[in-house]
Amino acid sequence: MSVEVYPSFAMVRNDKLWSNCAMSPGKSNQTMQSPRTIALLVFEGAQILNITGSAAVFAAANNVAGHPVYGIHILSPTGGPIESMSAITISTDSISTLAPDSVDTVIFTGSGDHAAADAFEQPAMREWALRAISACRRFGSSSAPATEALGRLGVLDGARVTAHWSACASLAREIPGISVVADAIYIEHGRLWTSAGVSTGIDMTLQMVARDLGESVANEIARRLVLETRRPGYQPQVSGVVAALKKADNDFSELIGWIKAHLSQPMSVESLAARAMMSPRNFQRKFNACLGQPPARFVESLRLQHAHGLLSSGLSAKIIANTCGYPNPQQLAKAFQRRYGSTPARFLRDRQVQG
Repeated sequence: MSVEVYPSFAMVRNDKLWSNCAMSPGKSNQTMQSPRTIALLVFEGAQILNITGSAAVFAAANNVAGHPVYGIHILSPTGGPIESMSAITISTDSISTLAPDSVDTVIFTGSGDHAAADAFEQPAMREWALRAISACRRFGSSSAPATEALGRLGVLDGARVTAHWSACASLAREIPGISVVADAIYIEHGRLWTSAGVSTGIDMTLQMVARDLGESVANEIARRLVLETRRPGYQPQVSGVVAALKKADNDFSELIGWIKAHLSQPMSVESLAARAMMSPRNFQRKFNACLGQPPARFVESLRLQHAHGLLSSGLSAKIIANTCGYPNPQQLAKAFQRRYGSTPARFLRDRQVQG
């Protein structure tokens, strides 16, 4: 059993192909004229975003491409209506309507606490899942209960996975043969993809599309879905802003929101203190006591976290630097080096090699 907490800059993609998970050559060479079959498996009590987020990305890919790249199937063990945890009912087809050997990508999207595990106790569901996983080009999960169920199915031994931050410790305890990365929003490990669930399933699916159709298509989908940025898998599950707001009192909650919305602007202790209506000395003392770090380091953390999300966007180094509040790419590179021991250019080069 292991739970890994990676620094926010750590890569979470494992170069080594997971054992018994070689890519299917025939599937990877599938022509664009023949839609890839996407199976999204749904279980009772699922988080609705785990289902609709991935479905929306694949559907948007068809729209951007101008032809059906993906054939999307929403499935459950027996078909019929499935009630999500949000009391929204999802219409599903039975697994018996889709041959498991025909599936290109299968994602076990969500489940109540034990619904997925209970479903895998049924011989028909168990056999379908094992056949689909064996035949498909990639498979994965976007919820901790579904990942745990896959572990109990025996298909995750030796795998590196992630899950919602609240479930990582219990997942590692229940499935001791896996390595759980607690501070990543999704992980690609050979053919296996796992996400932290909820909105992160969108990020994981966008990366799948980027693998299939290219970064420009994935970026256009993100634009059409009105996403602020495409988040890389290594990004922490809890953003610096959310973590700070949880700690902040009324003196700083509004200021933190303003900082996030104005990262491109120069910020000094004096200017931030004036906005908080405090003296610089009192501001620095109270800010450090409340958030556990000086104002300058907090601002730099948000700027670098924002830069992480922009590095693979295709924007120029100058635009990324200016957007994050640095006068030029050299200053951004120095901040990266100082904080992470790497530079943006090296990070992108390493990511291309590992991707």
